[in-house]
Amino acid sequence: MQKKLSPRAIVIGITGGVGSGKSTVAKMFKASGAIVIDADAVGHRVIKKNSPEYRKIVKAFGIGVLQSNKEIDRPKLAGIVFKDKRALAVLNSITHPAILKLIRQRIKMAGPKPVIVDAPLLMETGLDSAVDWVVLVKASLKNRFVRIQKSRKGLKKDIIRRIHSQMPEREKAGQADFIIHNNGTLEETRKQVEQLRRLWWRK
Repeated sequence: MQKKLSPRAIVIGITGGVGSGKSTVAKMFKASGAIVIDADAVGHRVIKKNSPEYRKIVKAFGIGVLQSNKEIDRPKLAGIVFKDKRALAVLNSITHPAILKLIRQRIKMAGPKPVIVDAPLLMETGLDSAVDWVVLVKASLKNRFVRIQKSRKGLKKDIIRRIHSQMPEREKAGQADFIIHNNGTLEETRKQVEQLRRLWWRK
């Protein structure tokens, strides 16, 4: 069934596994005039020093997850939670409600421009209920490994843990309205983005 579009501004959720290139796709939509809300950036803001979520994280995981400046050491925290599903569930229970609240507020404040919500856990957190359309960015595991290693210099086992912590791609594909295949060149991906953009708004 076709979804009803927002009466003021269309809201598009872009998701995909780590290394799929979803943020690259979001930037392409931004270049066409959309407002991009980056869920990861919102998450970083939520855990800034002295926020309620910051205090809950320190209480749950201890001062060992802090840097010398008392900010949360995100790589160290990630190293803990991606090795332990229960620890990840605790972290998510602390951060996700605040992240979702802030993203919903930003959507309401966006005005008439198209809004892109760039969120790796769009479906897992229920944020897909706040968007008009869901776009899944897909890429092969080989390409995802290469991209992650280039950008984060992570070890293979850490990359595998991150991938396994997310909803399987086949499940996301079954819930998505559109799929962008991101195994080719940037130009090939850009053409797919442009096809979708024409469905939703004019530049």
